[in-house]
Amino acid sequence: MNLILTTSTAAEKLHRLAKQRRKTNPTSLAVALDTIAREHGYHHWKHVKDCVEQTKSLPAVLISTRM
Repeated sequence: MNLILTTSTAAEKLHRLAKQRRKTNPTSLAVALDTIAREHGYHHWKHVKDCVEQTKSLPAVLISTRM
């Protein structure tokens, strides 16, 4: 899968969006997380989490020049 530079803060915002989505569409949190992830260019929620971990492991110089 492709890497999308993702901070922990960005992942938390997506998580909050999924929780808000559940208020209008009664579904499980897992389904809401996957839906929000796909709407933002990820394959699924695990891809979001994987991107966060990979972004953390990159040198700070690379992250600041790419974002």
